[in-house]
Amino acid sequence: MRMPGQYDGVEVEYVSPLTNKKTYLRYRITEDGIVESAAQTPLKVTLNGCRNEPHARDRALLEVRKLLFSRLRMSGKVLADGDYVYPGDMIIFTDTYDINQQDGDIVARDGNNFDTSERITSEGEMWVVVTDSLGNTTARYPASPRDDTDFGFSAAIPAIQLKKSLTSPDGNDKGCRWVGVNGLRIVGNKHKVQTGGGYLIWNCSNILTDNIVKEVTDTAAANTLGTRTIDFEGPCSNITIGSIKTNRLESSDEKAKTFFGLINCTDVTCLFTRYIEFTLINGVVSLVKDDYDIISLGGIAFGTDSVQITVRNHVTDAAIDGCTVYSRAANGVYVQKTAVSGKTITMSFVVSSTGALQNMSTYTGQEGWE
Repeated sequence: MRMPGQYDGVEVEYVSPLTNKKTYLRYRITEDGIVESAAQTPLKVTLNGCRNEPHARDRALLEVRKLLFSRLRMSGKVLADGDYVYPGDMIIFTDTYDINQQDGDIVARDGNNFDTSERITSEGEMWVVVTDSLGNTTARYPASPRDDTDFGFSAAIPAIQLKKSLTSPDGNDKGCRWVGVNGLRIVGNKHKVQTGGGYLIWNCSNILTDNIVKEVTDTAAANTLGTRTIDFEGPCSNITIGSIKTNRLESSDEKAKTFFGLINCTDVTCLFTRYIEFTLINGVVSLVKDDYDIISLGGIAFGTDSVQITVRNHVTDAAIDGCTVYSRAANGVYVQKTAVSGKTITMSFVVSSTGALQNMSTYTGQEGWE
């Protein structure tokens, strides 16, 4: 048996008070535990000045247990502040295991026999946790390999709905859901659903989602229903949204169609550009595009030569300060951001040829904000 660092035991040297000569205590790590015998490749420790056997034995047992429970290395993905680590700092990882872990999709079930999308390697005692169609997980159940295939296992798991039933409405199946979590991190996840959404996030705060991949198996039903990859419900706050990919056709090219419920949220930072566009016709506005629910209800007002846009609470102050305005069909008029007050942005219109302000009651054009 090899431990991290290739040591399989320890050898502690001290001076015996009886013989006044060097004496050794040797312990070896076996599959059955720690035994007092010579190791093949021991870690050698010299206790200078030690003439006490109990002290030497305590040190030997300490060192051998350190070998038993130590790790050679560990890697993990961290946020930007993970760079600020110094020698001696304590780093805590959750869910670290010494056991063989495997995962995959349940593609079929017959009694206690489960068919899986991935090959299952049996190494000693196995336990399994299964997620149902609503994103709920079962308890741990003992599992055993199957004789007829490597792509599966046997486990006495109670009857659960692994996929959307024929009588269940489209969209009810979820990949996962979180309720009331502070410090939620969903990074580098891939999930598969039939027709529903990927993640339901309810009343959570300090949220990061990035590198998310959602696969829909029934794209026709999902497209008809319009389910999103991420569904924010309740007052969620302090959210950062990064990369989201999906094979659902109606949302594969539109990030705005991959999440829902931003009107319930505050302080949302997107790691991509959000935008709105609208058409002005003689003092009347018609929205062209606001897929990100940026503009608050009744949030466009006219001045004599300007337009005031009030945005929702999920738009951060940094996004408001850094936004730019543009004209797609300006008709000889250019637009500029002239004032910001809280969640309200003022856009003023200037006649290109004269530099005079344009009266909104006689202006037609298509404007944007990003």
